[in-house]
Amino acid sequence: MDRLNTIEFDDFLKVELCTGTITEAKLNPKARQASYILSIDFEEKGTRISSAQLTENYTETELIG
Repeated sequence: MDRLNTIEFDDFLKVELCTGTITEAKLNPKARQASYILSIDFEEKGTRISSAQLTENYTETELIG
């Protein structure tokens, strides 16, 4: 069994975790496996674009908000 890589606690304290709100979700036509392109609003951090393979579990409208 492979061991997971771990970091020291002091390095963990440097990690910034942010939550955001999905404002737009659309199918990614260029993806080899079905996925969505997501626009995520992180408020003071701004809006970022990401992608996720969530098509089997969620529709575009379910992801908004």
